Amino acid sequence: MYILAGDIGGTKSHLGIFQRQTSKLQLIHEKKLASQNFSSLISLLTAFFDNSQIPLTDIKAACLGVAGPVYQGQCHITNLSWTIQQNELQNFFNCKEVYLINDLEAVAYGVLYTNVEYIDINPYASTTEKGNIAIITLGTGFGLAILAWEKQGECFFVLPTESGHTNFAPRNQQHLAFLDFLLKQQQKTVYDNILSGSGLKMIYSFFCKQNPKYVCTSDFLQKEDFTKVLIEKGLKKQETLCEATINFFAALCASKIADIALEHLTLNGIYLGGGIAPAILPKLQETFFLESFLDKPEKFAALLKQIPIKVLTNPEIGMLGAAHYIHTGEYS
Repeated sequence: MYILAGDIGGTKSHLGIFQRQTSKLQLIHEKKLASQNFSSLISLLTAFFDNSQIPLTDIKAACLGVAGPVYQGQCHITNLSWTIQQNELQNFFNCKEVYLINDLEAVAYGVLYTNVEYIDINPYASTTEKGNIAIITLGTGFGLAILAWEKQGECFFVLPTESGHTNFAPRNQQHLAFLDFLLKQQQKTVYDNILSGSGLKMIYSFFCKQNPKYVCTSDFLQKEDFTKVLIEKGLKKQETLCEATINFFAALCASKIADIALEHLTLNGIYLGGGIAPAILPKLQETFFLESFLDKPEKFAALLKQIPIKVLTNPEIGMLGAAHYIHTGEYS
C-alpha cells in the first residue's frame, strides 16, 4: 500500500511517497517543489506525480501538514493565496483517507515517532521527568506546537497553535526602538513577521536606519537568497550589520521560547526546527543566547535552566511526521 505525505509551506513543499508495511514505512520517492511556482496545491501535486514512477491511482491514503490553521477540513495557507480543501483532495486522490493537519502538528509527530536528529544547546539541562515538549520552527514564519504529556494515559497528544500571530513583547530600549520602527513601516508586530525569514529582512533594515554610516543597498535587500547570504556574512563576521541582525534575532528567539516554556511548562524540552535555526546554530551556541533565555526572575531562571533545548537538523521531519500520522492511526 502506498501513501503520500507532505510538508506544505509558504516557500517550499516537501512530498514523499511511502510504502506502508506492517510495522514500518519505506520512503520510495520524494521531491521538494517551490510552492510559489504553483497556483494551487492541486497543480503542485499534479507536477509531483508527473515525475513519479508511482502513479496517482496507486495512492491509498494521504496526509499533508499545511502552514496555517486547519478548520472544518479547510486551510488558507499562510504567505500564499491558496485555499486547501479536504474534500477537493479526496476527489483528487479518489479516496477518503486524506488528512489535513497543521504543519507544526506534523513536525510534532515526527519528533514523537521518528529517530530525531538534533544538537543540544543547553549544557545545563538536567530534567529527566516526563512532561510537555515545545516544537518551534523558524522559517517562512514562526510556528509552535505542544506535545502535551497526559499522566493518566502516559502518552503525548499534540496541540497545534497559531502562536506566530501573537504580538511582539519588547523587554528593553532597543526592542522598543525596533517596535517603533515596525509601526512606522506599518508592519504587523507579530512574531511571524519577526522570528522568520521576512523578520531577518526587517531587523536588517532596522539596523541600517540605526547606523546611517553603513551603506545598505536595496539590491541586497531584494536578493532572492537574502536570508542565506545575510546568515553567511553574519556568521563569518564579514559584515557588521549582518552579524548584528543575527545576534538580535537569536536573542529575541531566546526570549520568546523562554516565554513559551513558562506558559506551557515544557519541562521535557524545547525543539527548534525550520530552516533558520540550524543555519544560525553557532549563534545559538554562544553565551548570549542562554543569557537571554534565562533573563527571568531568579526562581524561574532556575527552572528554565533545567530544560533541554535541541536544534532539529533533519529537514524531512515534517514530511515524516505526516506519514506517521497515518501509519500510527493518530487520526482515529
